Amino acid sequence: MSVPLVAQTTYAELLERCDASSFNQAFSEDGTFSSKTIKDRRYWYFQTSTAHGRVQRYVGPETPELLVRINHLRELRDDERSVAR
Repeated sequence: MSVPLVAQTTYAELLERCDASSFNQAFSEDGTFSSKTIKDRRYWYFQTSTAHGRVQRYVGPETPELLVRINHLRELRDDERSVAR
């Protein structure tokens, strides 16, 4: 039994949205993304400030997909800040 193309497409879009939502929720609004180059490879971290200083959380190695996610989240946060003003 084959699944209709509409159902397959809808399911794929749902998975994509859930994945994007999970990424967005994993990183608080009060932090920033920063990169480090180690042995000619670039890695991304998310920095936040706490009462005890700065904390960095590993995001992953740089890939085109990760850069798209980071930029999309930055745009969302910028939009949210401009609406709040």
